[in-house]
Amino acid sequence: MKKLFFAAAMMLFTTAASAQTITNESVMKTYLDAVQTENADYAYNADIENGILNTQYIYRKSQSHRGKNACTMLTPHVKHCYSYDAEGRLANRTTYFWNTTAGDWQTTYRLDYSYQPGLSIVECSKWNAAANRFASPSDRMVYEVTPGTDSGFVSSYHRKAGRSSFQLTETLAIPSQYFYGQTLDMVQGNDFVSQQ
Repeated sequence: MKKLFFAAAMMLFTTAASAQTITNESVMKTYLDAVQTENADYAYNADIENGILNTQYIYRKSQSHRGKNACTMLTPHVKHCYSYDAEGRLANRTTYFWNTTAGDWQTTYRLDYSYQPGLSIVECSKWNAAANRFASPSDRMVYEVTPGTDSGFVSSYHRKAGRSSFQLTETLAIPSQYFYGQTLDMVQGNDFVSQQ
């Protein structure tokens, strides 16, 4: 759990880079990095309109035949739909998984992003198929860097079903030099997680 939390935190900050906000440019860079990385298991595609990445598709690769007639088959796996606010920042990402039985995309969850000076907040709402809507957010991550200091924090919160407030589950304190211009593999040996 610690390493997963750390990886998720670092991934957001390295894509958000100096602005602490995720923009179309950040989403596009993540997509292009995935496309350009040699991956034997997955292939990527996207709907890009006027330079804005609206939808990203991830396909599983499989071989249909062996020998000289072999070809790679692509099966839909995950779809991410992005929307942006008036300032061009990522407002939400809705994730769908391919349902092979139904032959259609199945809504799974939505991440909602909000921004304040020095703060980025991400809330996760799971899809309630019975109610045909997203449930209230069950998880929240708060990313904070205070300008002029040498540290930042990522805090994880969870809200149990039927409860109105979030409870702090974990806080990750990270020196701010790791937020800007560093890649995750440069800091993997460091474990800055403190349990709350």
